Amino acid sequence: MTSGTQTLNSFADKRAVLERQARSHADAIHTHERRMQTIVQTQGELWKRMAAIHINANLELPAGVRKSMDGRHDKIEVKKVEVERIKTNLSALKRMRTAAAEQRSNLAQGLERDHAVIATKFEADPRIVDLRRRIAGMAQAFAEADEKKQRAATELAEKRVAYESDELFGYLRRRGYGTPSYTALLPLTRHLDRALAKATNFDEEKANYDLLVAVPDWVDERIAALAPGRKKADAEFAEIEREFFGELGEQKKALASKDEELHDIDRSIEGENNAIAVANKFLSDAALAEDSELKRIVADFSAILSKKGFYDLKRLAAETKDPEDDRIVAELQDLMRELADLTKAVEQEKTELFVLERKVKSFEQVESHLRSNRWNSRDHTFNGVNADQLSNQLSTDSFSAAVVIGMLSNAHEEPRRHEYGSSYGGSSNGSSSSSTSDYSRTDNTPTFSTSDSYGGGSDTYTTTDSY
Repeated sequence: MTSGTQTLNSFADKRAVLERQARSHADAIHTHERRMQTIVQTQGELWKRMAAIHINANLELPAGVRKSMDGRHDKIEVKKVEVERIKTNLSALKRMRTAAAEQRSNLAQGLERDHAVIATKFEADPRIVDLRRRIAGMAQAFAEADEKKQRAATELAEKRVAYESDELFGYLRRRGYGTPSYTALLPLTRHLDRALAKATNFDEEKANYDLLVAVPDWVDERIAALAPGRKKADAEFAEIEREFFGELGEQKKALASKDEELHDIDRSIEGENNAIAVANKFLSDAALAEDSELKRIVADFSAILSKKGFYDLKRLAAETKDPEDDRIVAELQDLMRELADLTKAVEQEKTELFVLERKVKSFEQVESHLRSNRWNSRDHTFNGVNADQLSNQLSTDSFSAAVVIGMLSNAHEEPRRHEYGSSYGGSSNGSSSSSTSDYSRTDNTPTFSTSDSYGGGSDTYTTTDSY
């Protein structure tokens, strides 16, 4: 007899063994497939190397490959001609720039020399001497006025707060006392305002306040009065300057034009340098057999070679003096044999994996049946079956999951339940009670029995319990 817990563990342990075997087969499949992927990549590189060898050997190539090679050759020749043309243009542009730079230097030196001569005469002219003196005086006057304005503004900001916060001074100022706008309807009001003004020295304070407020405006008026004189002096200075330096205008235009010419030449040189860099890169790639056109041709030719049998490949390899293509053909043969062996091994592993996964599902069905019926606890038992033997027979396909479930269902025994019996009796005059108990064990199953009797009067009670 086996408990439900032991039965479930027996099947679960066997299933775990099958799952480990399945994982082992899955790992083997993944290892083989990674190696197969590496082989395929290696084969591709070998086909390309062999195609490149035969293309470089200039052997008789398929018509499509030969046409592509001729087209590539034509493009290379065109690019070579283009490079020579760009080099010629660059040489001409550099000569032009050298000549233009020399001309620009001569123009700049001539302009500087003439400007120095004229500047000496210009500074010696009495009108310029007088203008410079006047302009310097006006500049000094502007500076002093501006400084005075700054001081007046600072003083006003510091002192006006005291005046404007004085309530008596503010009262008289708002009424316009001491000005034509002052009005008072009652003589008493006039009398009181005069008394207040005299007591607070209002007339003097108002004069000081008005002066404090007016000074910044007076300075602004002074600066405004100076502006026309400064503007007139600047205009006179500019007129005399044009009179002296106007003849240099053509030289300045010529220098500016030469600067623009040099700028244009520099842009052209930069463009030609970029163009020749692109062309040289193309030729460099072609020389190293790295240009995209050749890569495509090699890929096309390698596809053609890959469809040939190894007899044809050996014959093609024999046409060149390079032993490398012979080694490539031998390596390709080895890789093909290894790939075939790996393909066969993967199929075998997949077959084994399929069988193991099917067996794992059978065990999961049995375990699910035990759990869903709650037969996996210790108080459930299976009589007449061996769980280890059943799990082995399920793993070897001797029995199916349905057969095993049926055998377990027939062998299953529910947990023992309590059985109760009782008899009652008694008398009206008294009561009595007695009890007995017995413990016995048969078939490895514990049984505990008790018997109790209660009597009293005309009634007697007896209970019997068995476990």
